[in-house]
Amino acid sequence: MFKPATLIILALVALAGAAFGVRQYAPEYLPDRFTTDAVLHERMRERIAEDAEASAFFEKFEVLFPADYTQMMSQLVVMQRRGDSQRQVLVFGQAYMRSFMSDNMRHIATADADALRAMGASLAEGIQYLRRENPGACALYIRAGAAPPSELSRLSPEARAAFIRITNAALEGIASGKRNPMQYAQPTEAQWLAWLNRYMALGGNTTILEALDNDAQLRALDPSTICEASDLMWQAVLQAEDDFIPRFVSYSMQMQ
Repeated sequence: MFKPATLIILALVALAGAAFGVRQYAPEYLPDRFTTDAVLHERMRERIAEDAEASAFFEKFEVLFPADYTQMMSQLVVMQRRGDSQRQVLVFGQAYMRSFMSDNMRHIATADADALRAMGASLAEGIQYLRRENPGACALYIRAGAAPPSELSRLSPEARAAFIRITNAALEGIASGKRNPMQYAQPTEAQWLAWLNRYMALGGNTTILEALDNDAQLRALDPSTICEASDLMWQAVLQAEDDFIPRFVSYSMQMQ
């Protein structure tokens, strides 16, 4: 029913490797194969800086996880020197980030309350953009737990910026959970009922909400209906005035 982890990975994988295209340098520049690793690293950072979306992610990744960042960039330098294609670099970047998230996603559940609220807000925003701009990808993510990363490239600049906020919130959550893990109780029955009431007040259909936990029923629903239910579900979460938001996000991350 709640698959925030998949949306985080979808956002991260769409970014990883995307900034490493082939560039033609002026004659006075030495080709990549004749430069030092430090120069190659700097050239890659220049390329990343040209893509605001990728740059925001890599800067956050470097600050919060310097060892992982160095490991990834070192391999990219090797690939660049070897003359690997942009496709090969992209595949590597996607595989690296999938592995990183698989190893670290669990830490988001123990992040501090502010980090969990930021995570919830960014995920809700991402669902809203998918609902408006690409309900097909939204439904694929909810139905199958995956959607082609290429779908994100078709979103508006505003939507892509929202997905950057998802990636950054995820990295902040992982760092927080690793640094000072917190433990959260599951939402109480009263909190679940209050959330359900908010969902229905927003126009949500409880039958559709229940279908999100049933694969057969879910496959029978059209994409717009699925996306609307997910959007309203997250809106109802964010309207809570008590500690339901961090409890809910922590619980959701543990249920992946």
